[in-house]
Amino acid sequence: MLLPANYTIHATRNSTWARCLDFEVDEGEVLDLIGWTGALQVRNFPGEAGPALLTLSKTNVIMTEGIYFDHQTEPGQRQWVQIQINNPSIDALVGTHVPEINSPQRFFYDLILEDRDGEQYRMMEGEFLVWPGVSRIASGAPA
Repeated sequence: MLLPANYTIHATRNSTWARCLDFEVDEGEVLDLIGWTGALQVRNFPGEAGPALLTLSKTNVIMTEGIYFDHQTEPGQRQWVQIQINNPSIDALVGTHVPEINSPQRFFYDLILEDRDGEQYRMMEGEFLVWPGVSRIASGAPA
C-alpha cells in the first residue's frame, strides 16, 4: 500500500500557485505517465460531504490551471506532474471560519492519481493554507 505524502500547500490570494512534483525512477526503469489522470480536491475539512470547494483535473497544456503529466519515456529520467491553481480559483475559496488578521484561511486537500489501468493512488494530502494577498501577481510581476 502506498502511503500519501503529507504536504502543506501555502497559497496566497491574488496570486497563482504552481508546483512540479518529481517522481523518482530507478535507473533503467521507465515510468510511463501516458494515459494517467488525476484530481485534486479542496474542502473545508477532511470528510466534508457534498461538492468540493475546488476541483482540479488533468490538463494537456503545461502552465495552465489543472494537473499536467510529463510524458518522458527515457530510462532513468525523473518523471513529474505539475499542479497549477490560478488566482481566480484561489480568490473564490470561501471557508467556514474567519482567520485572524495576517493569518491564513485553512482548508484541506488530497491529490489522487489514476493510471491507465484504473488503479488509483492517493499521492498527497494535507492542509491547504490561503494567506492574504495585497498585490495582484500575473506572470511573476505585479500588475
